[in-house]
Amino acid sequence: MELLEPDIAFQSPLFSDPVRGIRARTEVNENFMTSMPDFQYRLIRIASDGDYVAAELVGTGTSTGPTKLPGRDPIPPTGQHVEFPMAGFFRVTAEGKIAEERYYYDRLPAQRSPRLPILGEDLAASQPAEGLGVEDASHRPQCRGVVAVPEPSLSRG
Repeated sequence: MELLEPDIAFQSPLFSDPVRGIRARTEVNENFMTSMPDFQYRLIRIASDGDYVAAELVGTGTSTGPTKLPGRDPIPPTGQHVEFPMAGFFRVTAEGKIAEERYYYDRLPAQRSPRLPILGEDLAASQPAEGLGVEDASHRPQCRGVVAVPEPSLSRG
């Protein structure tokens, strides 16, 4: 979390409003890693232009702990392993800290998986999961253009 700006703005399909501030962002990450402690990102491509970085990712993990989202009862683990494509977009400061972090994932696999709800659906009947912790791969503002990466695994730092 040392790569995050104190007033970071985090957005994900799991939250109707952005999560703001490093304390709230840290809590989101801790809650997620409790629900899916083996979660990892596989970095497919990364590109940057100025302060902005974009990453194509594949997230994988197994639901082994309760999923906690604000304003909802914890959702019990399913034991299900998931793998889904996603994209992350970041604004990085001149000091190399992430000021904005947004994730999007493919809705079709989400509709087929009880672990990935779609924003606006009844989350009480869903089993949500969202990957966090791409900080290790997204803080490269010096990168220009698109770089193909031969499928490394990035875990929570």
